[in-house]
Amino acid sequence: MKLPKMHGGGFLETALQKMQYADLFLVLFSIIYANRIYQWFIDRGNAKCRNLLVLIAICWILSTMFSLHKDISRLDTAGLLMLITLFILINKLTISHNYFLLFNKINVYFAACVALFGILTLIVYANYSSAFLDQFFMPRPNDNAAVLIDRMSSTLTLPEMLITYLHVALVSGAIVYVHEKKRAVLICIAFIIIAALLAYSRSLTGFIATSSLILFAFRFKKTIFRLAVKLFALFAIVFFAIAILLSFYRIYSVSSENGTAENRTQIGHEKRFFMADAAFQIFKSSPIWGGGPGSYTYEARKYINFDSISHIDFLIARDLANENAKVDPHSLYLGVISENGLLGIFSLGAFILYMIFFNHKIISTYDHKVLQTHQILNAGLIGFLITGLFVDILSMRHFWVLIALIYTWKSIYREQTGNNKANLTINKQVAL
Repeated sequence: MKLPKMHGGGFLETALQKMQYADLFLVLFSIIYANRIYQWFIDRGNAKCRNLLVLIAICWILSTMFSLHKDISRLDTAGLLMLITLFILINKLTISHNYFLLFNKINVYFAACVALFGILTLIVYANYSSAFLDQFFMPRPNDNAAVLIDRMSSTLTLPEMLITYLHVALVSGAIVYVHEKKRAVLICIAFIIIAALLAYSRSLTGFIATSSLILFAFRFKKTIFRLAVKLFALFAIVFFAIAILLSFYRIYSVSSENGTAENRTQIGHEKRFFMADAAFQIFKSSPIWGGGPGSYTYEARKYINFDSISHIDFLIARDLANENAKVDPHSLYLGVISENGLLGIFSLGAFILYMIFFNHKIISTYDHKVLQTHQILNAGLIGFLITGLFVDILSMRHFWVLIALIYTWKSIYREQTGNNKANLTINKQVAL
């Protein structure tokens, strides 16, 4: 969020710059509900999930021990432990059907307000420029063929952050609509979709993919609606392919020596191409532990490859290597494999697969709302994993909110299934 940064000095300065005010509330809630967190850990029903989270934490700690930048790695690992705590808290505080639904209502209505605020400020910004409004928009790069519009970020720092935040809100909105069928929810979802489109970035790949999968979950009976859903799915695939292509290649205008632009363009590699190559080079240098959590930002420049590249690529690689700003991997997978190595990617992969397939028998339930909610949540996670190709989603609080909701819903159904089986057994015994 666009909030004033906390300031300190030295190591404290670095730590506080990574902390949002919301984290202070998380600390407070963790103290208040410490007993519930402990109960979650000792609950046998959470054993598999607990073990996988502990495994991730251990891998991050081991990677930190061998890190090239131990102070930064300690902060990143502490941040991961904070996000795991957030996951547990949401699970404990939404473990009933009513609280689960209430949490999703709060999420979609609040996100709709953020979206509407962004839309309104964009309309005003288009007609009146001011220093206050400038902070809500990204400047339009003149040399970037992938971005031709001013992108909205509303109350969040970057358009990518806004889209991923609205991504989770879209999932919540679809869930609330399944259970309540209110027109107000559809209006909120409309605001959320419009705002996400106006934020325009590669993060839309996951947002659009999730939207497509959610539409499939509703199983429309009319032929025209079913055809529209299939066409939208095709659009999602094409958009994803274009996003992948533009992550490696880019169209540049060629200038003459006197600085005037010529009437021709040249295709060169995008910055992300060199950033991906640097990630794999870091991984090769330390395949088991990686360079350490957060180390990519400081190590990537050392691995920029200038060999056998064109003049235009040399300029891009040079600018990237000489950037004063920090270099980000812009990918969950590149970030984890370069910073945490094989241990990190396998432990995280095991946890994500568990989230997808945990209590998969829910697909055979007779309750249509339960099945739809299950499909919508999984659609949200699959879309987020696609977004992870272009953005580091692991450090996002709303990503952990989403997987917490997934685990909560499947846990609620697991308990209901156990109760139904127990009641069925009792009824059989009584009948006998």
